[in-house]
Formats: sequence, structure tokens, C-alpha cells
Amino acid sequence: MIPVTAQPEPAHFHTAVRQRGRSWLLGEGIALHGAAPKGTKFPPYWTETNKDLWDAYSGICAYLAIYFEFPIGSRKWADQAESVGTGGATAASAEDD
Repeated sequence: MIPVTAQPEPAHFHTAVRQRGRSWLLGEGIALHGAAPKGTKFPPYWTETNKDLWDAYSGICAYLAIYFEFPIGSRKWADQAESVGTGGATAASAEDD
């Protein structure tokens, strides 16, 4: 088993993910502390912090406790990795979910 120590959230997580997600949920009429309706498609706000989280956890997934290379998956991840120096996810990476 890979030990995983909790790391501080990225500096912009609260505004980029938590506040935007909360606003989206309220705008959709979804209860903040309840289950979302089946089939709900959530905006991928969390992807804006992928690289920061990967760096903070040294490439270990804090949820699954596995190591993974960055980027993984599709071209979306590569686009995001390339945009890190320019402030975050590209339009293509935010729309490909």
C-alpha cells in the first residue's frame, strides 16, 4: 500500500472549484448536502487544479493511492499540461468531458 499524506488544497481551489461548483449547484436547484439527480452532468471545474494536485501529491492519486504519470487519458490532459504556464485549463480541456 502506498502511504498518502493529506496535502493543503491548491491556493486557487476555493475560488476556481468550490465557489464555482456551489454556484452551479444552486443555479441548477440541486441541494448542497443531498444527492444530485441521476444523470446530472457536473462542470469539470476540478480539472483546473489537476496539475497542482498532482504536484502536491508527487504523482500519487490521493483517492486511489496509486501512482500515475501526468498527463494521462486523452488529449484533454495534454492540452491542460501545456497550458499550466498560462494559467490553467484550455477551452478544449474544459469542454471535453
